[in-house]
Amino acid sequence: MRFSLLTTLILTSAIAHSAQESSPTENTASLSNLLTPYTAKYTATYEAGWFPISVSATRELKTTDNNEWQISFEAYSSIADFSERSRFTLEEQIKPLDYQYKTSGFFSKKRRNKTFDWENRSVLLDKDQKSEYDLADNILDNISYQEQMRIDLAQGMNQLSYEVAYKERIREYTFEVVGKQTFDSSIGQVNTIKVAQTNHRNKKEKTHIWFAKDHHFLIIKLLIVDRHGDKNTILLENAQLGDTAFSLK
Repeated sequence: MRFSLLTTLILTSAIAHSAQESSPTENTASLSNLLTPYTAKYTATYEAGWFPISVSATRELKTTDNNEWQISFEAYSSIADFSERSRFTLEEQIKPLDYQYKTSGFFSKKRRNKTFDWENRSVLLDKDQKSEYDLADNILDNISYQEQMRIDLAQGMNQLSYEVAYKERIREYTFEVVGKQTFDSSIGQVNTIKVAQTNHRNKKEKTHIWFAKDHHFLIIKLLIVDRHGDKNTILLENAQLGDTAFSLK
């Protein structure tokens, strides 16, 4: 079982931004307005063979000291644990500072850390090993890219392209808006836009993400199908987004 597929919520970033006639200070303030702290509970389900496996997961975005942000995704069960965390600032776009990844239990114990050294334009991996690539302005990590997607969608972008510092190399992911869908919730219908990844290597693979258009583009659902036909679904149960609380029906 590939638990990492349950979290491709957490797997890409970097963007082709359109030029804006604003100062860095104005732009930073504008971007901050597009991000709202939240806590969201999800059910993550893996379907392969006869026995689907479901676990509860929590995704949280919060502000920290020094005008920094932190995004985390955690899933715990009786057989395995998974967690990812990224700390970042907002400038021209999201600018990651450090990233942590950890699994244990059934999925084997793994840890990965990254420190983004912007002064020296390098990424420090585990044990202070430097990456083989330079730290470009648009690089993001495996989880902060999702928050960048929220910002870009809120600004009306339909074609999205991201570069992500993944292990010892850079991965590129491209997405496009492909449709709309409504979900029933405790506060009425939630309007979403559906985004699809467009650069899968295998034609049988697909990744679709639904973002709540009227709720700061919070992720409502994620569907991943791998080349073997195995499905991974992450579906929102409930969320506290700023002053608004709601749950799906």
